[in-house]
Amino acid sequence: MPTVVVALLAGILVPIGLMLYLLAGEALLKRLRPRRARSARIALWLAPAGILLGGMLIYPLIRTIILSFQGVDGSGFVGLSNYVQAFTRSDTLIAIRNNLLWLVVFTSFVTVIGIAIATLGDRVKYEKLVRTIIVLPTAISFVGAGVIWSFVYSYEPPGLEQTGTLNAIWTTVFPGSDPVAWLADERTVNGALIFIGIWMSVGMASVILSRPSRASPARPSKRRGSTAPRSGPSSSASCCLRSPPRSSW
Repeated sequence: MPTVVVALLAGILVPIGLMLYLLAGEALLKRLRPRRARSARIALWLAPAGILLGGMLIYPLIRTIILSFQGVDGSGFVGLSNYVQAFTRSDTLIAIRNNLLWLVVFTSFVTVIGIAIATLGDRVKYEKLVRTIIVLPTAISFVGAGVIWSFVYSYEPPGLEQTGTLNAIWTTVFPGSDPVAWLADERTVNGALIFIGIWMSVGMASVILSRPSRASPARPSKRRGSTAPRSGPSSSASCCLRSPPRSSW
């Protein structure tokens, strides 16, 4: 059967089957006692998620680990030779280095800049304008961001007019210097791509990190001439003093 037909059938039959499963399960739960129905309802709704999680994440993970100890054709136990071969190749070490670079630099900069914007943004009168400018890149898709920054990082060989924004500024500020191939040079490509990721993620980070600062209770302001009631025997006694009830005689 063609793959397209299988995908279409799965996209149609799976939601319908899941809906019928939930409707039948809820109908059966009505016949149980309330206490049993409550625990059974939790299992009813968690079962599909557990099956999908096990079939799409846990099983492939276990299968991949098993295959990593086998040969190229998937037969025969070879021990740790695959791992030794992978971690002694320069390409693998470069990939690990790039991942660690992204993990440390990208996460640190997004968190620090997000906290700074969330803290300082609440103390200015034009808070909405600042947050709009910072959060705006978050709404741009990855394709749109790629198009925008491809014009910024655009590179032309030396001697030609630089159409890229960054290289145009670079050659203007430093006359006689060669333009930089930001996305082709291995010394600058990681930094250029990490900067794009930071540009797109700082807005959401500032929004998330600004919630705790807004949720914290404000301190009461001390003003002159405050008429707050004082605590003590006199105030408590005055609250308890009442006029005696009148006699009906």
